[in-house]
Amino acid sequence: NMEGIARAKGEIFSGMVPGGAAIVNGDHAYVEILRELAEKAGVRRFVTYGFDSNADIVLSGVQAGAAGSTARVGLAGGNISLDVSMPGRHMLANALGALCVGEELGVDTEVSLAAIAEFSAPAGRGAVYRLGPRDNPLVLIDESYNANPASMTAALRVFASQKPVSGRKVLVLADMLELGDKAKALHAEIGVEIEKAAPDILFAIGEYLPEVADDVTPQTEVGGIAEKLDEISDRIVNSLDYGDLVMVKGSNGVGLGLLVAAIRNRFAGGG
Repeated sequence: NMEGIARAKGEIFSGMVPGGAAIVNGDHAYVEILRELAEKAGVRRFVTYGFDSNADIVLSGVQAGAAGSTARVGLAGGNISLDVSMPGRHMLANALGALCVGEELGVDTEVSLAAIAEFSAPAGRGAVYRLGPRDNPLVLIDESYNANPASMTAALRVFASQKPVSGRKVLVLADMLELGDKAKALHAEIGVEIEKAAPDILFAIGEYLPEVADDVTPQTEVGGIAEKLDEISDRIVNSLDYGDLVMVKGSNGVGLGLLVAAIRNRFAGGG
């Protein structure tokens, strides 16, 4: 369950040098568990950051768009602007975490801000590929490396804010793994975010998401469901076309990186 995951994450503190500092996202219900584990491990400073007003360092004045996001941060004795070139509120939180680490290590704030502004998402973690003709590309959002309830929700909200160049919104989702006895319920909750994202076509892979797909709004076509990726990979690739917006999201254990590679190989040449 989620508390178990939080406690497992807290094991990281045991490997720290006594007297060190922990920089922790504060936008969840398990902050105090992490604080307790950090203190037991001898952590000197426990700093929280995020959107929650109770965090030590808070993001405010958020402006999120398709090309990137910006927010204000009370830091370094003033109110500074934090800019990222990737869409999604969660990317602002990630960027703030990096900024806080830099502050703790004595990195010049302006140097950190410049580096963050130039950062682009790596493969599997939100990288965006524009494949094919410049005027009508297939746009592929690669979220194939990891999936948990928080990251799945964040990715779906980014997808909801995007529009295809000329074609359809195609969503390929695979199960979130290692969620314990609450796995079925946590996958069911994702159904609400899927409907908000309003895909034209949905493909679902795994044990739980195919069942969720059966309950989506009639406005979304279920392009296919399967227990394993290799049962449906070719159908997904063959269903796509230039002009489509495609997002691939799931746990790394499902192997969606192979699907991303197949889509890139098929469409990168421009037809």
